[in-house]
Amino acid sequence: LVLQGTSRDILDHVVAGYAAAIACAEVDIIRFLNQVDPDQTAVVAGYLPLPHTVLGGRRAWAADSAISTRLETKVGAATPLAESVRVIPTVPLPSGNTGDWWQAVCEQLETNRLVVQIGGVSGGGTSTFICNAPEEVPVGVEGFIAPFVQGLPGNVMGVVDDAGTTLVLPASRQLLRSDPQGRPLYAGNVTGEPWTADIRSELGDEVRSLGTMLASAGFFGPFGADFIADAQGRRWYHDLNPRMNGVLDSLVHIMGDASDVPLAALMLSRPQWTAADIDELEDQLHQAAGATPLARLWLTTVLDAPSHIAVPPPPGRYLIAASGGGVTYLGEAGPLDQDGDRDGETVGVLQPLLPPDLDLVAGDRLALGNLYCSATLGDELSAVGPVLIDAFLA
Repeated sequence: LVLQGTSRDILDHVVAGYAAAIACAEVDIIRFLNQVDPDQTAVVAGYLPLPHTVLGGRRAWAADSAISTRLETKVGAATPLAESVRVIPTVPLPSGNTGDWWQAVCEQLETNRLVVQIGGVSGGGTSTFICNAPEEVPVGVEGFIAPFVQGLPGNVMGVVDDAGTTLVLPASRQLLRSDPQGRPLYAGNVTGEPWTADIRSELGDEVRSLGTMLASAGFFGPFGADFIADAQGRRWYHDLNPRMNGVLDSLVHIMGDASDVPLAALMLSRPQWTAADIDELEDQLHQAAGATPLARLWLTTVLDAPSHIAVPPPPGRYLIAASGGGVTYLGEAGPLDQDGDRDGETVGVLQPLLPPDLDLVAGDRLALGNLYCSATLGDELSAVGPVLIDAFLA
């Protein structure tokens, strides 16, 4: 079965398009499931939320998109996050000439920079705009305005079961890059830095509170929440992602062969953990992350011109120029630290996601894949994603 969506942007499919395409194919999917599982004894597993209406009453190891989409929709101050944690305040985006209301809104929110968030469902920062002046506000959109909060952008991920019991994963620092439109685009994460251990207990309380709220809404499984930590150490939450997050990929690499079961499968298996299970797994994950900090760059860009990719770059270790303008293939990847290069600033491991013989048109989002490297190199390269992608595809 080929699922077709209306968008050519992978971010749209991750957040909403995948579930929408499955819903459109409901009749074919139900027919297939009834053929292979006539007694309805199977469990349907999935990486992303999907509409449970297609399952015919079967058990699922995948969140129901009818619930997750409502939770993920950008609704300003009415965000479900506000039920459990401190959130960045918002006001509705005024209509009319921006010059007529800019100063009043800045005074109301006690800021001189405004963040415009378009309402609805979106991913990767594509509908968020940081505006320093009235003329930078996007025209003809509806949504919300928040004050710009200076601080450390972070993400924390949890896994909640049906009863609201929540496993809390190590927090990460988000890597962002600004595009010409003033959007803070998601560029990856750094996992395992010391600050995450210092505030582990506080974050744990906040994430477990979020898990309780999500379970009461009928949600189960992995979820992530984004925040900004200000100069006083206060965390201001602003985005809820009720689905698997890419941060888990970093933990999988960090854990390596130390995990008895595949970590992603464990998180998706609708587990029913005891308190002892959670304590043990959380300790293992935090200790491993703190011992081996790791940056994961998500290499993606929107194309200005058509492109054909006959053969994607091979997975493995690369020598990378700090500017991102040049890469040299070093061979297949073993453990990241097998040559003692974990703390090196010029070696990374590429995990490409591109299929061969790929045709793209102008306006398409090219998602090359993940690059794992040191935090130092990750910080240097996060702002030059398109340049680095060109280097890998040269």
